Amino acid sequence: MSCKALAVCLLGLLALSSACYIQNCPIGGKRAVLDMDIRKCLPCGPRNKGHCFGPNICCGEELGCYIGTSE
Repeated sequence: MSCKALAVCLLGLLALSSACYIQNCPIGGKRAVLDMDIRKCLPCGPRNKGHCFGPNICCGEELGCYIGTSE
């Protein structure tokens, strides 16, 4: 087998092994599962002027950052 044919076969196997098949693909594509936590983030802080950056972390331009508080 020539080097070019071997390279094409390896690239084909790589493409097949990383494909997202209909049976196992989450709704929204492969990366949708990673984005779900980001989308759940609601406005926070006093008068809802901040944005959350993780569990119990709320930051805003006028507020600064609240870490581990109920705001």
